[in-house]
Amino acid sequence: MIVDFTSVKEELDSMINLSLREELKNKLRF
Repeated sequence: MIVDFTSVKEELDSMINLSLREELKNKLRF
């Protein structure tokens, strides 16, 4: 099976960005 690493990386990037955004929102909510 051939894995399309670019799409996997994009998925990971978007997931990481989402979680980072959530963390930032939580930290900014004093």
